[in-house]
Parts: sequence; C-alpha cells; structure tokens
Amino acid sequence: MSLPLPAIITCRHTIKNGDPLTSCRNKTELIDFSFQIDRGFRLFKAQVATEFIRRLPNDWQDDFSVYLKPTKHAPQREFLKLDEENFSSRVARS
Repeated sequence: MSLPLPAIITCRHTIKNGDPLTSCRNKTELIDFSFQIDRGFRLFKAQVATEFIRRLPNDWQDDFSVYLKPTKHAPQREFLKLDEENFSSRVARS
C-alpha cells in the first residue's frame, strides 16, 4: 500500500557542475521551492531553470537535463533523469 502523492511537493534543487551521474561538487547553496505536481514536467523544468538563472544568470542551457534523487542517501550515479514521459511516475515512486 502506498500513500497518495500530495498536490504540492517541496523540491530541493541542487546545481552541480560536471558530467551527469559522476561525482561533482555543488555549485550553489541548496534551493527549496514548492511545485504543484499536476502542472507537469515542462513547467517543472521551467521553474528549475528560473531558480538556476537566479543564482547563475549566464550558465543555463536549454538542453540541460533534470535529475531526481530517488532516496535521501542515493549516490549521484543512481539519480534518475526526468522527462515528459516519466515525470509523474518517477516522482510518485520517490
């Protein structure tokens, strides 16, 4: 039995530099924001981009990927890439 996903989730955004799924350092302080889950991946990525640009105005690229940390202690190699097709299911399982 699983609990229902809340309508609004709190997200913790971490900006890292380096290749995906490898060890790399945080580039800024952690960023927390709320997101209404039914708005979908495109608006989620837009909010991630907005938060990123606030901290690093000239570094965002539209082809950047967004990853989900599946558990609190998951190493970066276990992060899950989010996209339109898997957004709802991956968020619901985490």
